[in-house]
Amino acid sequence: MSIDPADLEEAALGMVPERRAKLTSLLIRSLESAEDVDEKRIEGLWLEEAEERVRQIGAGEVELLSADEVLTQLRDRR
Repeated sequence: MSIDPADLEEAALGMVPERRAKLTSLLIRSLESAEDVDEKRIEGLWLEEAEERVRQIGAGEVELLSADEVLTQLRDRR
């Protein structure tokens, strides 16, 4: 049985934060023990992600916040 990655992603993002964190930790540990991890490919994927974020910033598609603003928002959530 195969699970559609989009369905899996949607289900994971719908989890409460504590469960998502536990799942994330489990997935990361599974990668750390994998012998077939292609470090160059992972590095390339991170580079693509960074380039996409730079593009989004340049296009004004995202709102940039200072660290102080982020910390204030986090404190206000309590």
